Amino acid sequence: MELHLYLRHLREHWRSGLVVALIVILAVAGLTAMQTPIYRASTQVFVQVRPGAGVGDLNSGASYASQQIASYAELATTPYVLDQVIEEEGLDTTAQDLASSIEVNVSDGSFLIGIVVSAADPRVASRVANSAAANLQEAVASLSPEGATSSVERAWSPRLPYRPCPARRTPCAMRCWGRFSRRSPASRPLLCGRC
Repeated sequence: MELHLYLRHLREHWRSGLVVALIVILAVAGLTAMQTPIYRASTQVFVQVRPGAGVGDLNSGASYASQQIASYAELATTPYVLDQVIEEEGLDTTAQDLASSIEVNVSDGSFLIGIVVSAADPRVASRVANSAAANLQEAVASLSPEGATSSVERAWSPRLPYRPCPARRTPCAMRCWGRFSRRSPASRPLLCGRC
């Protein structure tokens, strides 16, 4: 099709396009309003290398720390750490359920362990993140006396929810509706998984 045909088609059918756009925006707004907001709080723990007598000792300490940091990250979501978090914060959950709301990440070559907690209450998310970091430090100190950690960033209560995000959801829904509107109504999903 040529440009003038597209423009003529647009001129003839602009009302139906506007109606479809409004329906999609209202559907996205409705779905967003029905969802429980999820807040994310994050904190970081630094793995310290014990100073050695020479360059070789420092290098072996850094090598040791990089090998152990993955184990420390896994330790953050075990009952050994999370049972203490549950007790300190007075949570009514199990360590396994709490672990499902915690993400622990380590960048390659970094000595920082990132702990991200998702919760429906922003204050709970920040308290759990800070408690998990503190209890991870205690666990590392008790299990591996030569490995030391310290918290480098406290988690703060987020002001805006991580999910749902209407600013991200509406444009995605408009693209999805345009893509799926060519299908039959029975096979047309309301939103894709990313919206």
